[in-house]
Amino acid sequence: PNGSHNIPRGRNIGLNFSRSDLAAFLDSDDSATHDWARVIVKTFGERPALALIAGDLIPAYRTRTSQAIGLNDATVRQLTAKGVMQFSAGNCAINQRVLPGGVFDEEVQAAEDLELVSRVQRQFACSYIPEMKVYHRSRESFSQYAKQMYRYGFMKLYFGFCERSYRWIDFVPLFLMVLSVLASVAIGPWWIVLAIIPFSLIEALFVVAYHPCEPSIAMLIFPAWITKNIAWSVGVGHGILSLATNPETRRWLRAKRAGI
Repeated sequence: PNGSHNIPRGRNIGLNFSRSDLAAFLDSDDSATHDWARVIVKTFGERPALALIAGDLIPAYRTRTSQAIGLNDATVRQLTAKGVMQFSAGNCAINQRVLPGGVFDEEVQAAEDLELVSRVQRQFACSYIPEMKVYHRSRESFSQYAKQMYRYGFMKLYFGFCERSYRWIDFVPLFLMVLSVLASVAIGPWWIVLAIIPFSLIEALFVVAYHPCEPSIAMLIFPAWITKNIAWSVGVGHGILSLATNPETRRWLRAKRAGI
């Protein structure tokens, strides 16, 4: 029934076919801890007014590259994720007594989880439950990671536009890359465009200090940061260009912002 391979549509199909008052989601790169379902049932039993809950992601690895990527993402999540940004459809549960039927916006092709909780919390109670844990597997190659970060950067720009809420930290890599290119053109030395490299090295050293790991993993954290920063910046930049040059995109996002 989900021939379009639309992720929000697939989630709604599952909700509509569910025979339970409670419905929980795991993504394909996540697996539940042993007490995951118990925590969900207990939480909704004690707080029946809750409409939506989400929990913590425990990094899980199968390769050294995926561990390096996972340590990067875990550090960012632990230090910057608050409020809506803590919610992930890869570890969330919905109380269908409060939110019946398909609740995901099928027009939102990315960040459907952030869009959902942002919209739902305006009328209903939502909560982050740290005890609700799943194992989250990171991408296993830098090319996979680049595709993921491009998509995340792009969707964060759209989500920020809809919510009138931007985090300055999301624009730092793009700002640094653009500034270094402009400086190189204005001043002359070509190597200025490589400013993202020392910036990524500083981030990598911070991650190693924050999450001590064996040297073979630490060596991979640096190229993982370069991959993340460049791919993220391209995604954010593409989102900015799309907003600037496509009136239809702006009209669509303004309608979402207005709740239409």
